[in-house]
Amino acid sequence: MFDQRINIEIYKATLKSYGEDLKKNFYEFFQFFWSVIDDAKLIDNWHIKFLCDELQKAAENVINNRPKENDVVINIPPGTTKSNICSVLFPVWCWIRKPSLRFIVSSFSSSLASDFAIKSRDVVLSDEFRIMYPDIVLRMDRNQIMKYENNHKGVRYSVGFNGTITGKHADIILIDDPLKAEDAFSRTKRTHANRIITHTLSRRKRDNKVTLTILIMQRLHEDDPTTEFLKRTKVKHICLPGVLTDYVKPEEVKKNYVNGLLDPVRLDRESLSEAKKELGTFGYASQILQNPVDDETAIFNPQWWQRYHSLPLMTNTIQVWDTAFEKGQHNDYSVCATWGINMNGFYLINIFRDKITFPELVAQSKKQFDIYKPSIVIIEQKASGHSLIQQLKHETKIPIRGYDPQDKDKVVRAHEVSPRIESGQVFLPADATWLDEFLAEHHVFPNGAHDDQVDTTSMALKYLIPKFDKMNNRRIRPLANEKYKETNIDFTGY
Repeated sequence: MFDQRINIEIYKATLKSYGEDLKKNFYEFFQFFWSVIDDAKLIDNWHIKFLCDELQKAAENVINNRPKENDVVINIPPGTTKSNICSVLFPVWCWIRKPSLRFIVSSFSSSLASDFAIKSRDVVLSDEFRIMYPDIVLRMDRNQIMKYENNHKGVRYSVGFNGTITGKHADIILIDDPLKAEDAFSRTKRTHANRIITHTLSRRKRDNKVTLTILIMQRLHEDDPTTEFLKRTKVKHICLPGVLTDYVKPEEVKKNYVNGLLDPVRLDRESLSEAKKELGTFGYASQILQNPVDDETAIFNPQWWQRYHSLPLMTNTIQVWDTAFEKGQHNDYSVCATWGINMNGFYLINIFRDKITFPELVAQSKKQFDIYKPSIVIIEQKASGHSLIQQLKHETKIPIRGYDPQDKDKVVRAHEVSPRIESGQVFLPADATWLDEFLAEHHVFPNGAHDDQVDTTSMALKYLIPKFDKMNNRRIRPLANEKYKETNIDFTGY
Protein backbone atom coordinates (compact mmCIF):
# COMPACT_ATOMS: atom_id res chain seq x y z
CA MET A 1 0.00 0.00 0.00
CA PHE A 2 2.84 2.39 0.91
CA ASP A 3 4.66 1.60 -2.36
CA GLN A 4 1.44 2.15 -4.27
CA ARG A 5 1.02 5.62 -2.72
CA ILE A 6 4.61 6.45 -3.62
CA ASN A 7 4.03 5.34 -7.19
CA ILE A 8 0.89 7.48 -7.40
CA GLU A 9 2.76 10.50 -6.08
CA ILE A 10 5.59 9.93 -8.54
CA TYR A 11 3.02 9.63 -11.34
CA LYS A 12 1.35 12.90 -10.30
CA ALA A 13 4.67 14.70 -10.02
CA THR A 14 5.67 13.44 -13.45
CA LEU A 15 2.37 14.58 -14.92
CA LYS A 16 2.67 18.04 -13.34
CA SER A 17 6.18 18.42 -14.69
CA TYR A 18 5.06 17.33 -18.14
CA GLY A 19 2.15 19.73 -17.87
CA GLU A 20 4.61 22.60 -17.61
CA ASP A 21 6.31 21.39 -20.78
CA LEU A 22 2.97 21.27 -22.60
CA LYS A 23 2.45 24.97 -21.92
CA LYS A 24 5.24 25.58 -24.40
CA ASN A 25 3.93 23.28 -27.12
CA PHE A 26 0.30 23.14 -28.25
CA TYR A 27 1.03 20.28 -30.65
CA GLU A 28 2.24 18.02 -27.81
CA PHE A 29 -0.74 19.13 -25.70
CA PHE A 30 -3.02 18.12 -28.58
CA GLN A 31 -1.36 14.71 -28.85
CA PHE A 32 -1.50 14.07 -25.11
CA PHE A 33 -5.18 14.92 -24.64
CA TRP A 34 -6.40 13.35 -27.87
CA SER A 35 -7.48 10.19 -26.05
CA VAL A 36 -9.81 12.26 -23.85
CA ILE A 37 -11.82 13.57 -26.80
CA ASP A 38 -11.72 10.57 -29.15
CA ASP A 39 -11.63 6.81 -28.64
CA ALA A 40 -9.97 6.23 -32.00
CA LYS A 41 -6.20 6.26 -32.28
CA LEU A 42 -4.82 9.57 -33.51
CA ILE A 43 -3.76 9.38 -37.15
CA ASP A 44 -1.02 11.97 -37.15
CA ASN A 45 0.04 13.91 -40.22
CA TRP A 46 2.27 16.91 -40.88
CA HIS A 47 -0.67 19.28 -41.26
CA ILE A 48 -1.72 18.71 -37.65
CA LYS A 49 1.57 19.96 -36.24
CA PHE A 50 1.60 22.78 -38.78
CA LEU A 51 -1.85 24.01 -37.73
CA CYS A 52 -1.02 23.65 -34.04
CA ASP A 53 2.16 25.69 -34.49
CA GLU A 54 0.33 28.38 -36.47
CA LEU A 55 -2.39 28.67 -33.84
CA GLN A 56 0.17 28.83 -31.04
CA LYS A 57 2.03 31.58 -32.87
CA ALA A 58 -1.17 33.57 -33.37
CA ALA A 59 -2.21 33.14 -29.73
CA GLU A 60 1.07 34.36 -28.24
CA ASN A 61 0.19 38.02 -28.82
CA VAL A 62 -3.21 37.61 -27.17
CA ILE A 63 -1.75 35.70 -24.24
CA ASN A 64 0.80 38.47 -23.70
CA ASN A 65 -1.75 41.23 -24.37
CA ARG A 66 0.11 42.49 -27.43
CA PRO A 67 -1.52 43.79 -30.63
CA LYS A 68 -2.21 40.91 -33.00
CA GLU A 69 -0.24 40.69 -36.23
CA ASN A 70 -3.21 39.37 -38.20
CA ASP A 71 -6.37 37.29 -38.06
CA VAL A 72 -6.26 33.78 -39.50
CA VAL A 73 -8.26 31.91 -42.16
CA ILE A 74 -7.78 28.15 -42.43
CA ASN A 75 -9.22 26.30 -45.44
CA ILE A 76 -8.87 22.52 -45.32
CA PRO A 77 -11.00 19.53 -46.40
CA PRO A 78 -13.43 17.87 -44.00
CA GLY A 79 -12.22 14.88 -42.03
CA THR A 80 -8.77 16.31 -41.30
CA THR A 81 -9.20 16.88 -37.52
CA LYS A 82 -9.52 20.64 -38.00
CA SER A 83 -12.30 21.12 -35.43
CA ASN A 84 -10.62 19.02 -32.75
CA ILE A 85 -7.49 21.10 -33.23
CA CYS A 86 -9.05 24.53 -33.43
CA SER A 87 -12.37 24.45 -31.58
CA VAL A 88 -11.83 21.73 -29.00
CA LEU A 89 -8.24 21.61 -27.74
CA PHE A 90 -6.87 25.02 -28.73
CA PRO A 91 -9.07 26.99 -26.27
CA VAL A 92 -8.10 24.64 -23.43
CA TRP A 93 -4.40 24.99 -24.21
CA CYS A 94 -4.79 28.77 -24.21
CA TRP A 95 -6.32 28.53 -20.73
CA ILE A 96 -3.26 26.77 -19.33
CA ARG A 97 -1.22 29.71 -20.64
CA LYS A 98 -3.65 32.40 -19.51
CA PRO A 99 -6.72 31.11 -17.63
CA SER A 100 -8.56 34.44 -17.79
CA LEU A 101 -8.97 34.34 -21.58
CA ARG A 102 -12.49 34.59 -22.96
CA PHE A 103 -13.59 32.67 -26.05
CA ILE A 104 -16.51 32.83 -28.44
CA VAL A 105 -16.70 29.60 -30.45
CA SER A 106 -19.32 29.65 -33.19
CA SER A 107 -20.55 27.30 -35.89
CA PHE A 108 -23.47 27.04 -38.31
CA SER A 109 -25.55 25.11 -35.77
CA SER A 110 -25.98 25.13 -32.01
CA SER A 111 -25.67 21.35 -31.88
CA LEU A 112 -22.25 21.42 -33.54
CA ALA A 113 -21.09 24.25 -31.28
CA SER A 114 -22.39 22.24 -28.33
CA ASP A 115 -20.43 19.14 -29.39
CA PHE A 116 -17.21 21.15 -29.49
CA ALA A 117 -17.95 22.70 -26.09
CA ILE A 118 -18.61 19.33 -24.44
CA LYS A 119 -15.35 17.89 -25.73
CA SER A 120 -13.39 20.88 -24.44
CA ARG A 121 -15.07 20.62 -21.05
CA ASP A 122 -14.27 16.90 -20.90
CA VAL A 123 -10.59 17.80 -21.19
CA VAL A 124 -10.77 20.33 -18.33
CA LEU A 125 -12.62 17.78 -16.17
CA SER A 126 -10.27 14.89 -17.01
CA ASP A 127 -8.11 13.36 -14.28
CA GLU A 128 -4.93 14.17 -16.19
CA PHE A 129 -5.82 17.84 -16.59
CA ARG A 130 -6.76 18.23 -12.92
CA ILE A 131 -3.44 16.72 -11.87
CA MET A 132 -1.42 18.81 -14.31
CA TYR A 133 -3.26 22.08 -13.74
CA PRO A 134 -4.98 21.95 -10.34
CA ASP A 135 -5.28 25.74 -10.26
CA ILE A 136 -7.75 25.74 -13.19
CA VAL A 137 -11.22 24.46 -12.32
CA LEU A 138 -14.68 25.12 -13.69
CA ARG A 139 -17.11 27.05 -11.54
CA MET A 140 -20.04 24.80 -10.72
CA ASP A 141 -22.44 27.77 -10.58
CA ARG A 142 -21.46 28.75 -14.15
CA ASN A 143 -21.06 25.41 -15.84
CA GLN A 144 -23.51 25.06 -18.71
CA ILE A 145 -22.76 23.43 -22.02
CA MET A 146 -23.00 26.61 -24.10
CA LYS A 147 -21.34 28.78 -21.47
CA TYR A 148 -18.91 27.79 -18.78
CA GLU A 149 -16.42 29.74 -16.73
CA ASN A 150 -13.30 28.85 -14.78
CA ASN A 151 -12.13 30.18 -11.44
CA HIS A 152 -9.99 32.84 -13.16
CA LYS A 153 -12.98 34.38 -14.96
CA GLY A 154 -11.99 32.74 -18.20
CA VAL A 155 -15.12 31.97 -20.20
CA ARG A 156 -16.11 29.90 -23.21
CA TYR A 157 -19.26 31.01 -25.02
CA SER A 158 -20.53 28.58 -27.66
CA VAL A 159 -23.13 29.68 -30.17
CA GLY A 160 -24.77 28.60 -33.41
CA PHE A 161 -25.20 31.15 -36.16
CA ASN A 162 -28.91 31.39 -35.34
CA GLY A 163 -28.18 32.03 -31.68
CA THR A 164 -27.41 35.25 -29.85
CA ILE A 165 -24.26 36.52 -28.19
CA THR A 166 -25.51 39.96 -27.20
CA GLY A 167 -23.33 41.50 -24.52
CA LYS A 168 -20.61 38.85 -24.85
CA HIS A 169 -17.03 39.83 -25.71
CA ALA A 170 -13.97 37.68 -26.28
CA ASP A 171 -10.19 37.69 -26.50
CA ILE A 172 -10.28 34.98 -29.18
CA ILE A 173 -13.17 34.39 -31.59
CA LEU A 174 -13.25 31.00 -33.32
CA ILE A 175 -15.57 30.52 -36.30
CA ASP A 176 -15.72 26.86 -37.27
CA ASP A 177 -17.73 25.87 -40.38
CA PRO A 178 -20.07 28.87 -40.46
CA LEU A 179 -21.98 27.51 -43.47
CA LYS A 180 -23.46 24.07 -44.13
CA ALA A 181 -22.43 22.45 -47.40
CA GLU A 182 -26.06 22.10 -48.48
CA ASP A 183 -26.57 25.84 -47.95
CA ALA A 184 -23.67 26.84 -50.18
CA PHE A 185 -25.90 27.70 -53.14
CA SER A 186 -28.44 29.63 -51.09
CA ARG A 187 -27.64 33.31 -51.46
CA THR A 188 -29.81 34.01 -48.42
CA LYS A 189 -27.86 31.56 -46.22
CA ARG A 190 -24.50 32.78 -47.51
CA THR A 191 -25.45 36.40 -46.91
CA HIS A 192 -26.65 35.52 -43.40
CA ALA A 193 -23.38 33.75 -42.55
CA ASN A 194 -21.31 36.59 -43.97
CA ARG A 195 -23.29 39.21 -42.05
CA ILE A 196 -22.87 37.31 -38.77
CA ILE A 197 -19.12 37.50 -39.29
CA THR A 198 -18.95 41.12 -40.47
CA HIS A 199 -21.70 42.71 -38.38
CA THR A 200 -22.05 40.58 -35.25
CA LEU A 201 -18.89 38.68 -34.35
CA SER A 202 -16.69 41.57 -35.46
CA ARG A 203 -18.26 43.63 -32.66
CA ARG A 204 -17.68 41.04 -29.96
CA LYS A 205 -14.02 41.90 -29.33
CA ARG A 206 -12.72 42.82 -25.89
CA ASP A 207 -9.91 44.80 -27.52
CA ASN A 208 -10.00 45.61 -31.24
CA LYS A 209 -6.21 45.67 -31.44
CA VAL A 210 -5.63 42.44 -29.54
CA THR A 211 -8.64 40.16 -30.05
CA LEU A 212 -7.82 37.37 -32.49
CA THR A 213 -10.40 36.01 -34.94
CA ILE A 214 -9.83 32.61 -36.55
CA LEU A 215 -12.04 31.23 -39.33
CA ILE A 216 -11.81 27.50 -40.01
CA MET A 217 -13.80 26.01 -42.87
CA GLN A 218 -13.87 24.00 -46.05
CA ARG A 219 -14.49 26.19 -49.10
CA LEU A 220 -18.06 25.96 -50.37
CA HIS A 221 -18.65 28.81 -52.81
CA GLU A 222 -16.84 31.76 -54.37
CA ASP A 223 -19.00 34.01 -52.16
CA ASP A 224 -18.62 32.06 -48.91
CA PRO A 225 -17.36 33.47 -45.57
CA THR A 226 -13.73 32.89 -46.57
CA THR A 227 -14.10 35.35 -49.44
CA GLU A 228 -15.75 37.85 -47.10
CA PHE A 229 -13.08 37.38 -44.44
CA LEU A 230 -10.18 37.77 -46.87
CA LYS A 231 -11.38 41.28 -47.68
CA ARG A 232 -9.84 42.35 -44.37
CA THR A 233 -6.48 44.03 -44.50
CA LYS A 234 -4.53 41.85 -42.06
CA VAL A 235 -5.34 38.19 -42.60
CA LYS A 236 -3.05 35.19 -42.77
CA HIS A 237 -4.53 32.71 -45.24
CA ILE A 238 -3.69 29.05 -44.70
CA CYS A 239 -5.05 26.92 -47.55
CA LEU A 240 -4.40 23.17 -47.55
CA PRO A 241 -6.19 21.43 -50.45
CA GLY A 242 -6.55 17.66 -50.35
CA VAL A 243 -4.20 17.38 -53.32
CA LEU A 244 -1.25 19.51 -54.35
CA THR A 245 -2.37 22.53 -56.40
CA ASP A 246 -1.22 26.08 -56.99
CA TYR A 247 -3.63 27.18 -54.26
CA VAL A 248 -1.61 25.77 -51.37
CA LYS A 249 -0.76 28.50 -48.87
CA PRO A 250 1.78 29.19 -47.55
CA GLU A 251 3.96 28.19 -50.48
CA GLU A 252 6.61 26.50 -48.36
CA VAL A 253 4.32 23.69 -47.17
CA LYS A 254 3.98 22.29 -50.69
CA LYS A 255 7.07 20.20 -49.99
CA ASN A 256 5.16 18.38 -47.24
CA TYR A 257 2.63 16.85 -49.63
CA VAL A 258 3.29 13.14 -50.13
CA ASN A 259 2.89 12.01 -53.74
CA GLY A 260 0.70 15.04 -54.27
CA LEU A 261 -1.55 14.27 -51.28
CA LEU A 262 -2.18 16.37 -48.18
CA ASP A 263 -2.91 13.33 -46.03
CA PRO A 264 -2.17 9.97 -47.70
CA VAL A 265 -3.99 8.07 -44.94
CA ARG A 266 -7.23 10.02 -44.43
CA LEU A 267 -7.38 11.36 -47.98
CA ASP A 268 -5.81 8.63 -50.07
CA ARG A 269 -6.60 8.20 -53.77
CA GLU A 270 -9.50 5.88 -53.09
CA SER A 271 -11.05 8.27 -50.56
CA LEU A 272 -10.65 11.17 -52.97
CA SER A 273 -12.27 9.15 -55.73
CA GLU A 274 -15.24 8.40 -53.49
CA ALA A 275 -15.43 12.07 -52.48
CA LYS A 276 -15.56 13.04 -56.14
CA LYS A 277 -18.50 10.70 -56.70
CA GLU A 278 -20.37 11.96 -53.65
CA LEU A 279 -19.65 15.67 -54.03
CA GLY A 280 -19.66 16.04 -57.80
CA THR A 281 -17.15 18.12 -59.71
CA PHE A 282 -18.01 21.49 -58.19
CA GLY A 283 -18.28 20.13 -54.64
CA TYR A 284 -14.96 18.36 -55.05
CA ALA A 285 -13.26 21.51 -56.33
CA SER A 286 -14.67 23.50 -53.42
CA GLN A 287 -14.51 21.17 -50.43
CA ILE A 288 -11.47 19.08 -51.34
CA LEU A 289 -9.42 21.40 -53.57
CA GLN A 290 -10.48 24.57 -51.68
CA ASN A 291 -11.04 26.40 -54.95
CA PRO A 292 -14.64 27.23 -55.80
CA VAL A 293 -14.63 28.81 -59.21
CA ASP A 294 -15.82 32.35 -59.81
CA ASP A 295 -17.89 32.57 -63.00
CA GLU A 296 -16.15 35.80 -63.93
CA THR A 297 -12.70 34.20 -63.97
CA ALA A 298 -13.59 30.71 -65.19
CA ILE A 299 -12.17 29.63 -68.54
CA PHE A 300 -15.63 28.24 -69.32
CA ASN A 301 -18.25 30.49 -67.75
CA PRO A 302 -21.50 28.50 -67.37
CA GLN A 303 -23.46 31.50 -68.65
CA TRP A 304 -21.71 31.43 -72.03
CA TRP A 305 -23.17 28.18 -73.31
CA GLN A 306 -26.24 28.46 -75.54
CA ARG A 307 -29.09 25.91 -75.55
CA TYR A 308 -31.11 24.13 -78.21
CA HIS A 309 -34.38 22.22 -77.69
CA SER A 310 -34.36 20.31 -80.96
CA LEU A 311 -31.24 19.68 -82.99
CA PRO A 312 -31.27 21.61 -86.28
CA LEU A 313 -29.90 20.23 -89.52
CA MET A 314 -26.13 19.79 -89.33
CA THR A 315 -23.73 20.57 -92.17
CA ASN A 316 -21.05 18.35 -90.68
CA THR A 317 -20.90 15.90 -87.77
CA ILE A 318 -17.75 14.61 -86.07
CA GLN A 319 -16.77 12.50 -83.08
CA VAL A 320 -13.77 12.99 -80.81
CA TRP A 321 -12.39 10.44 -78.36
CA ASP A 322 -10.34 11.05 -75.22
CA THR A 323 -9.38 7.60 -73.97
CA ALA A 324 -8.13 6.40 -70.59
CA PHE A 325 -5.34 3.90 -69.99
CA GLU A 326 -7.48 1.05 -68.71
CA LYS A 327 -10.54 0.26 -66.70
CA GLY A 328 -10.03 0.92 -62.99
CA GLN A 329 -11.38 2.88 -60.08
CA HIS A 330 -8.57 5.39 -60.09
CA ASN A 331 -8.31 5.92 -63.84
CA ASP A 332 -9.85 8.64 -65.92
CA TYR A 333 -12.90 8.13 -68.04
CA SER A 334 -12.96 7.41 -71.74
CA VAL A 335 -15.10 10.03 -73.44
CA CYS A 336 -16.68 10.22 -76.87
CA ALA A 337 -18.17 13.60 -77.79
CA THR A 338 -20.33 13.93 -80.89
CA TRP A 339 -20.39 17.44 -82.35
CA GLY A 340 -21.98 19.09 -85.36
CA ILE A 341 -21.86 22.48 -87.08
CA ASN A 342 -24.06 24.58 -89.30
CA MET A 343 -24.09 28.24 -90.28
CA ASN A 344 -25.21 29.26 -86.76
CA GLY A 345 -22.56 27.58 -84.66
CA PHE A 346 -21.22 24.47 -82.97
CA TYR A 347 -23.61 21.90 -81.48
CA LEU A 348 -22.74 19.27 -78.89
CA ILE A 349 -25.00 16.35 -79.74
CA ASN A 350 -24.02 13.65 -77.26
CA ILE A 351 -21.49 12.63 -74.62
CA PHE A 352 -20.56 9.04 -73.90
CA ARG A 353 -18.42 8.79 -70.75
CA ASP A 354 -17.46 5.67 -68.84
CA LYS A 355 -14.60 3.67 -67.34
CA ILE A 356 -14.25 0.71 -69.67
CA THR A 357 -11.81 -1.99 -70.71
CA PHE A 358 -10.06 -1.84 -74.06
CA PRO A 359 -12.35 -4.42 -75.73
CA GLU A 360 -15.32 -2.42 -74.45
CA LEU A 361 -13.71 0.74 -75.82
CA VAL A 362 -13.40 -0.79 -79.29
CA ALA A 363 -17.01 -1.98 -79.19
CA GLN A 364 -18.28 1.37 -77.96
CA SER A 365 -16.34 3.21 -80.68
CA LYS A 366 -18.11 1.15 -83.33
CA LYS A 367 -21.47 1.66 -81.62
CA GLN A 368 -21.12 5.44 -81.33
CA PHE A 369 -20.11 5.64 -84.99
CA ASP A 370 -23.09 3.55 -86.09
CA ILE A 371 -25.50 5.75 -84.12
CA TYR A 372 -24.36 9.16 -85.36
CA LYS A 373 -22.54 8.40 -88.64
CA PRO A 374 -19.94 11.19 -88.27
CA SER A 375 -17.84 12.26 -91.23
CA ILE A 376 -14.69 11.69 -89.17
CA VAL A 377 -13.67 10.20 -85.82
CA ILE A 378 -10.76 11.99 -84.13
CA ILE A 379 -8.88 10.05 -81.46
CA GLU A 380 -6.24 11.60 -79.23
CA GLN A 381 -2.96 9.73 -79.61
CA LYS A 382 -2.35 8.99 -75.95
CA ALA A 383 -3.16 6.27 -73.42
CA SER A 384 -5.17 3.57 -75.22
CA GLY A 385 -5.81 5.91 -78.17
CA HIS A 386 -2.87 4.54 -80.16
CA SER A 387 -4.15 0.97 -79.92
CA LEU A 388 -7.71 2.04 -80.62
CA ILE A 389 -6.67 3.78 -83.85
CA GLN A 390 -4.77 0.71 -85.04
CA GLN A 391 -7.56 -1.72 -84.23
CA LEU A 392 -10.35 0.36 -85.76
CA LYS A 393 -8.33 0.89 -88.94
CA HIS A 394 -7.69 -2.85 -89.12
CA GLU A 395 -11.25 -3.97 -88.41
CA THR A 396 -13.46 -1.21 -89.87
CA LYS A 397 -13.75 1.42 -92.54
CA ILE A 398 -14.47 4.16 -89.99
CA PRO A 399 -12.72 7.37 -91.11
CA ILE A 400 -10.15 7.73 -88.32
CA ARG A 401 -7.84 10.65 -87.70
CA GLY A 402 -5.27 10.74 -84.92
CA TYR A 403 -4.77 13.88 -82.90
CA ASP A 404 -1.42 14.82 -81.39
CA PRO A 405 -1.57 17.78 -78.96
CA GLN A 406 2.21 18.14 -79.35
CA ASP A 407 2.70 18.41 -75.59
CA LYS A 408 0.56 21.53 -75.57
CA ASP A 409 -0.83 22.35 -72.14
CA LYS A 410 -4.52 21.55 -71.55
CA VAL A 411 -5.13 25.06 -70.24
CA VAL A 412 -3.63 26.60 -73.37
CA ARG A 413 -5.85 24.43 -75.55
CA ALA A 414 -8.90 25.41 -73.52
CA HIS A 415 -8.11 29.10 -73.84
CA GLU A 416 -7.82 28.68 -77.61
CA VAL A 417 -11.46 27.69 -77.98
CA SER A 418 -13.19 29.43 -75.06
CA PRO A 419 -13.71 32.72 -76.99
CA ARG A 420 -16.08 30.85 -79.31
CA ILE A 421 -18.13 29.75 -76.32
CA GLU A 422 -18.03 33.25 -74.84
CA SER A 423 -19.28 34.73 -78.13
CA GLY A 424 -22.40 32.55 -78.01
CA GLN A 425 -21.50 30.24 -80.89
CA VAL A 426 -21.57 26.95 -78.95
CA PHE A 427 -24.86 25.16 -78.25
CA LEU A 428 -25.70 22.41 -75.75
CA PRO A 429 -28.94 20.42 -75.52
CA ALA A 430 -31.45 21.98 -73.15
CA ASP A 431 -31.84 18.62 -71.42
CA ALA A 432 -29.51 15.61 -71.25
CA THR A 433 -28.59 13.11 -68.55
CA TRP A 434 -24.91 14.01 -68.88
CA LEU A 435 -25.36 17.80 -69.05
CA ASP A 436 -24.85 18.77 -65.39
CA GLU A 437 -21.59 16.85 -65.09
CA PHE A 438 -20.37 18.27 -68.40
CA LEU A 439 -21.06 21.85 -67.27
CA ALA A 440 -19.56 21.29 -63.82
CA GLU A 441 -16.33 19.82 -65.20
CA HIS A 442 -15.88 22.78 -67.54
CA HIS A 443 -16.81 25.24 -64.79
CA VAL A 444 -14.04 24.17 -62.41
CA PHE A 445 -11.38 23.41 -65.03
CA PRO A 446 -8.39 23.21 -64.55
CA ASN A 447 -8.92 22.47 -60.85
CA GLY A 448 -11.41 19.62 -61.03
CA ALA A 449 -10.83 15.93 -60.46
CA HIS A 450 -11.27 15.15 -64.17
CA ASP A 451 -10.75 17.03 -67.42
CA ASP A 452 -11.55 14.37 -70.03
CA GLN A 453 -14.70 16.12 -71.30
CA VAL A 454 -12.85 19.43 -71.49
CA ASP A 455 -10.22 17.74 -73.66
CA THR A 456 -12.87 16.59 -76.12
CA THR A 457 -14.33 20.10 -76.29
CA SER A 458 -10.93 21.57 -77.09
CA MET A 459 -10.24 18.90 -79.72
CA ALA A 460 -13.61 19.19 -81.41
CA LEU A 461 -13.75 22.98 -81.58
CA LYS A 462 -10.14 23.22 -82.72
CA TYR A 463 -11.01 20.97 -85.65
CA LEU A 464 -14.36 22.60 -86.45
CA ILE A 465 -13.49 26.29 -86.12
CA PRO A 466 -11.69 26.60 -89.51
CA LYS A 467 -14.56 24.78 -91.23
CA PHE A 468 -17.14 27.01 -89.56
CA ASP A 469 -15.27 30.17 -90.48
CA LYS A 470 -14.81 29.04 -94.06
CA MET A 471 -18.49 28.20 -94.24
CA ASN A 472 -19.34 31.68 -92.99
CA ASN A 473 -16.73 33.21 -95.28
CA ARG A 474 -14.89 35.05 -92.54
CA ARG A 475 -11.55 35.15 -90.82
CA ILE A 476 -10.89 33.30 -87.63
CA ARG A 477 -11.70 35.57 -84.73
CA PRO A 478 -8.65 36.77 -82.74
CA LEU A 479 -8.26 35.08 -79.41
CA ALA A 480 -9.16 37.05 -76.32
CA ASN A 481 -5.83 36.49 -74.64
CA GLU A 482 -2.66 37.39 -76.53
CA LYS A 483 -0.77 34.76 -74.56
CA TYR A 484 -2.52 31.96 -76.42
CA LYS A 485 -2.26 33.22 -80.02
CA GLU A 486 0.64 31.07 -81.14
CA THR A 487 -1.20 27.81 -80.63
CA ASN A 488 -2.34 26.52 -84.04
CA ILE A 489 -2.63 22.75 -84.05
CA ASP A 490 -2.33 21.20 -87.47
CA PHE A 491 -4.47 18.10 -88.03
CA THR A 492 -2.86 17.44 -91.43
CA GLY A 493 -1.64 13.89 -91.67
CA TYR A 494 -3.43 12.63 -88.56
